[in-house]
Amino acid sequence: MSLLNLLLQLFADDADFQAEWESAKMADKQRLAQFIFQVTGVSIDPNSLFDLQFKRIHEYKR
Repeated sequence: MSLLNLLLQLFADDADFQAEWESAKMADKQRLAQFIFQVTGVSIDPNSLFDLQFKRIHEYKR
């Protein structure tokens, strides 16, 4: 993670980088919202905050 932090610090004040970063984030959120709608029929606003957690379900806990 330290390399990622270093790279982000280098581009922190770069307006073009920030615009690209926001665009990529929004595209991914829209794609996730569309997937959730296709699978569950639940419509989610891509502008909302997404907090996802994933954990493996062990065989013996099923």
